[in-house]
Amino acid sequence: MTAGYLGRVWRSQGAVGLRAAFRTIAKRSREDAVKALNDPENGFPVLYLLAPEAEQLGLENALPERAKYGIWLVATKAGDASRAQNYAIMLGAKSGVDPPQDTLKWIIETGADWDGPRAGRDDYDAAIDLAVAYFATQYADSDTLAKIAELIFRRHRKGLFIHDLVWGFFQSANASALAVIAKYIVSDNNADTELACKLLGLEMPKNSADKVKAYAKHAEWLNENRKYIYLTGEHFNAMSEPHHLSHDEEAKYLGREIHPRTRAPYTPLTSEELTALEVFRAARNGTHGGENV
Repeated sequence: MTAGYLGRVWRSQGAVGLRAAFRTIAKRSREDAVKALNDPENGFPVLYLLAPEAEQLGLENALPERAKYGIWLVATKAGDASRAQNYAIMLGAKSGVDPPQDTLKWIIETGADWDGPRAGRDDYDAAIDLAVAYFATQYADSDTLAKIAELIFRRHRKGLFIHDLVWGFFQSANASALAVIAKYIVSDNNADTELACKLLGLEMPKNSADKVKAYAKHAEWLNENRKYIYLTGEHFNAMSEPHHLSHDEEAKYLGREIHPRTRAPYTPLTSEELTALEVFRAARNGTHGGENV
């Protein structure tokens, strides 16, 4: 048995063949079964599919730690409290579980290209959504944001549920999230362009030339407002056309970078800045913008 064996079986023979191959290994030797589970080339989908087999054989504690976190996510989203608690205990958690960055990244990067099995797809996809929410809230980086965006648009093309995934994606409160989504404005697939514009609050371009113009205009806006972007708290589960991230006009007027979650400047405003802000607000007749600055 060579490295990546289970992954190759899964890709060539599907879930049924994968489970059969693992049972054959386990029947021959429990030690070999443990080694197979801990093959570093196993992706999250392989271990997701084999976890029930491991549990039946009493080998769940032999799963690699990152797989235990993944199955905990699956059980948590599925509302299986007993299974979630079992994996939490194996992870040494008395109460809450906090998956580490490298584990979440592994789950997303190895698991995002698969939409889950026909039976149990909702549980699998929901676990990926939860991993995205954890990762984006705490550790978001541009590379992984791009991978998450790929998943959002692929699911959308297939008519699958994306609302929780989109919510998790924008929890990064990261201007890079807007840049990643904006790339889909110029897609040859109009469904991609339509979704990108919906996520960014833009009008749908009429043709390819307009797509290029819309992308360039948004890139210019983002470059100008990057330091003033904040998380609005709007999302699809509450409204049909949310603006997930926006910019604070008062912060922009003062030239003061703000925290994207709290919408507050990183250091207190000076008396001069407060006076300037009062003048700015008066000039705008007290209408919208930046009361938190």
